[in-house]
Amino acid sequence: MSLQVLYSQEDDIVFLGTSEIGDGSYEVESHLWAVVTLLLGDGYKPVALDIMFASDLMPLETNGGYCSETDTLVIGKGVDTATLIEENSDLTSYWSTDDEPDDLSLVAVSLRNASKHLAPVVASLAEKEL
Repeated sequence: MSLQVLYSQEDDIVFLGTSEIGDGSYEVESHLWAVVTLLLGDGYKPVALDIMFASDLMPLETNGGYCSETDTLVIGKGVDTATLIEENSDLTSYWSTDDEPDDLSLVAVSLRNASKHLAPVVASLAEKEL
């Protein structure tokens, strides 16, 4: 299953989504300027991701959450403390338990093939420089 990618240059928002319907949404805290909202399908499975202020993630190579070897961007913190990891397409959500054992909090989201999915943002920034 692949992700549909839409980028609004005017609003600087990237939408990445599968063909599945989401019914819940969560925001993730990040050390980056980007604001991320994750849409969920069944249980905690990620089906879509909105990234506001997407150009602040560029260039990926200078971003502390980006690994060039795996072309993966991690937004958030606490991946190593996650008690539940849910994958769907190139999206992965990382969840950690709060004080209550049945209460989970979203701690991070990762995007595999980040350079491919965020190419519209890169192209938009290149156009602005011309």
